[in-house]
Amino acid sequence: INVVEAQRLARTLLTTYLGRQTSERVLAGEITRGQGERIRAAVWFCDLRGYTAMMAALGSFPMIDVMNRYFDCMAEAVWSEGGEILKFMGDAMLVVFRLTDDRDAPTVARSAVRAAQLALKNLAVLSESRVQRGEIPLEAGVSVHIGHVVYGNIGASTRLDFTVMGHSVNLVARIQGLAGDTNESLLVSAEVAEHLGDDVESIGFYLLKGISDPVEVFRLSGSVES
Repeated sequence: INVVEAQRLARTLLTTYLGRQTSERVLAGEITRGQGERIRAAVWFCDLRGYTAMMAALGSFPMIDVMNRYFDCMAEAVWSEGGEILKFMGDAMLVVFRLTDDRDAPTVARSAVRAAQLALKNLAVLSESRVQRGEIPLEAGVSVHIGHVVYGNIGASTRLDFTVMGHSVNLVARIQGLAGDTNESLLVSAEVAEHLGDDVESIGFYLLKGISDPVEVFRLSGSVES
C-alpha cells in the first residue's frame, strides 16, 4: 500500500469514527490532551425512550439492529442541517451545530430544531413500520441549547476523546431528562427559543440538577421552516 492510499484510508477511518470536522482537526495534529478552544454552538442531545426495558425484552444482539436504525434516523437529519455528531453514548447522541462567520445564532438555532423535527419524523416512520410487523415501537426525545462550550481533547495520557465540555452540555442533558419526565419529544432552552418566534411556547421554569437557577424551557407550537 502506498503513502497516498494509506493517507486516504486513515482519513476515511477517522471521518467514520470521529466525524468530518473533528477528524480534520486530528489529522492536522491537534492531539494534545487539554488542547481545545472555546466555541459557541447549538448543542443537540437525543435519547431513545424505554431503552433499558427494550434491551431486556429483545436481548443485546437484536438491540444492535434497533439502535443502528434509530441512529440512522437521527444522524441523517443532523447531517442534512450541517450538524456534527460528536459522541454516541448508549442510546444517546451528542451533536453540535457550530456558529461560524456564515452561520449566526438564528441560523444555527433553526437548523438544529429542523434537524430535530426531521429526526423525530424519520423515527415515527420507522416506528410505524415496526408496529405493523408486531414489533416494539420506538420513541425518542431531543433537546437543544445554544451556549459556549470547550471543544477539544480530554482523557488519559494515551487514550483521548475529542468532544465538548461545559455548562451548556450539562444543561442540554438536563433538559433532555425533563423531556422524558414531561413526555415531550422536543424541548429547547430560552437561548434557542428567542430565535424561533411564534413557533415555541414556554412550559415553565424548572429546577434542574446541577443548575443553580430555575431554567425556562420551551416546546414547539409550530413547524420551524427554512
